[in-house]
Amino acid sequence: MQRKAEWRNNGKLAIQGKGLSGAHEDSKSEKKLNIVEHGEKKKVALKKMERRNNEKKDRRDLTMVDEGKKICKCFYANVRSLANRIKMAELEIYVKNENPDIIGLTETWTNNKISDDELKLVGYDMFRKDRENQKNTGHGAGGVLLYVKNDLNAVQREDLNNRKFKESVWCELKLKTYKLIIGVCYRTPSSNEDADKGLCELISKANEKPVMIIGDFNYHVNWDTLEGQTHKDEQFLHFINDEFLTQLIRAPTRGRNTLDLLLTSEENIVENIIVGECFGTSDHQIIRWDLTISDIKQRTSKDVRYNYFKADYDNIRKCIINKNLMSKITGLNVENSWKVFIQSMQEVIEGQVPIQKNWNNNK
Repeated sequence: MQRKAEWRNNGKLAIQGKGLSGAHEDSKSEKKLNIVEHGEKKKVALKKMERRNNEKKDRRDLTMVDEGKKICKCFYANVRSLANRIKMAELEIYVKNENPDIIGLTETWTNNKISDDELKLVGYDMFRKDRENQKNTGHGAGGVLLYVKNDLNAVQREDLNNRKFKESVWCELKLKTYKLIIGVCYRTPSSNEDADKGLCELISKANEKPVMIIGDFNYHVNWDTLEGQTHKDEQFLHFINDEFLTQLIRAPTRGRNTLDLLLTSEENIVENIIVGECFGTSDHQIIRWDLTISDIKQRTSKDVRYNYFKADYDNIRKCIINKNLMSKITGLNVENSWKVFIQSMQEVIEGQVPIQKNWNNNK
């Protein structure tokens, strides 16, 4: 059989030909087609992620117009033990010299005999998760820590936990225009299928809001070509693609491997990523970056939450029509049009959506 393969403009492979060939030739042809189809799927996934992230970037840029902004310095390290007093002293030196706003640490090796006071940093809220059944003597393992400057008003998200994946810690920053979830995760090299499923469930739940996740994930992936070495690596790639998350670390973080990752739903808020030196005797390199956020929303008990389930949507539609938005935004630029739209929607919400009772924003 003679086959003619040609690429059409839409990037799909068209096969033309007549007749039959031997089983061996058919098998080879099928393998080639599978390879081509796999490559095309990766291209589609790349374009899909790029389009979604561009859309999110445009939306975030608009929502932050005229809002005050803050640049937060972020610091991450796989420390391979803070149970060692020398390592804790080294962390304190880094903090004194660099004054980061957010610090994420993995493989802390801490246990229940180490008090919070021994791990606290002055001026920071601390969120801690030790490995369960950690040994009190000898070589430790696992554990995560998250430090956030006091003035950032971080609140721990205790609801973000999963019995299948236990080594993660999460907090929420309450900003003026949105809320940002920050997480630190440690996935062991020997992680099983249940633990991996638990990790994905956690990330998916956190991703219901803007999210930034840092940690040692121990996946072996080429992040330039989006190719994993194993089936588990490929599964993780497909998962973050489905969640529309972006992985921003491209340089190796341990030897030739990029094991420590920075995942986010809001790519445009992360800048100036630097993969630097190893932390003390750890074989993982420190990661530093800048996080751009809007002004911090002050804690208050007067925040309002609306009960959209009890709203009258027929009246809402009528109110929106009566706003005659097209006539209001005609001649305005994008920024001012967006302001008019947001103000109009807020007026409709306040007038038509009932307030949920007994709501405390610190819950």
